[in-house]
Amino acid sequence: MPLSPSYRLAATILHGFDAYRSRFKAITADASRRFAEAAWREAQQASAGALLGTSTRVGQDTLELG
Repeated sequence: MPLSPSYRLAATILHGFDAYRSRFKAITADASRRFAEAAWREAQQASAGALLGTSTRVGQDTLELG
């Protein structure tokens, strides 16, 4: 039996959220070190990467839902 559209939608959103959270955790895991070392450029790049990753993830999920 094929999966319902609502199930596919919910699964895609959940998968996208899980991927986002994993990436966010990886980026923020080193934040205290960057702050302690005053690594401001590195912190800025990590923040930009987090924002770009969110946009990319949303785009991928949108394409997957087609």
